[in-house]
Amino acid sequence: MEGTLFFIRGINVGGHKVVRMQALREIMQNAGFNSVTTYIQSGNIWVSNIYEEALKTKLIELFQDALQWEVQVIALPPKRLKKIWTQCPFNKAEKEKSYFMLVERPLNKAACKHLNNLKGYTEKLHATPDCVYFFKETAAGKSILDTNYITAQYGAAVTTRNYNTIQRMLKICGYTL
Repeated sequence: MEGTLFFIRGINVGGHKVVRMQALREIMQNAGFNSVTTYIQSGNIWVSNIYEEALKTKLIELFQDALQWEVQVIALPPKRLKKIWTQCPFNKAEKEKSYFMLVERPLNKAACKHLNNLKGYTEKLHATPDCVYFFKETAAGKSILDTNYITAQYGAAVTTRNYNTIQRMLKICGYTL
């Protein structure tokens, strides 16, 4: 399963930075990316047959030139996303309602420990170097812990996807779950 999964942060959320996935596919195809697949309107992209960390920088530049606004992109090989999926600590019912905060670079042990020791949150939280998992009965948008907090605390771009999106992206790149 060669390829790269790209998760673009903050597009098509609350009417801000609106762009159709067809436009993103066209931008990428015109720049020479082949076999581009997108899923729903929140910036989930699969490019098969190629993985290089440098592609993330190229993609950011392409989108900034074409769209005229800055984007943050998390780039993952499918094996890493599968590992993140597999390591979700919640039971099946909770996992199906959980959220995955994907980080652009691994969190260190101190960051994971700090996040795992946070008190006063109503959601279940579990931080690993590659992902901060959380389960909350209500919508993630109403969570006290958000991507801006992690970015400000640890200097790493973060984007959140729900269980269904992670599952679908793994299926798109060829995994049977």
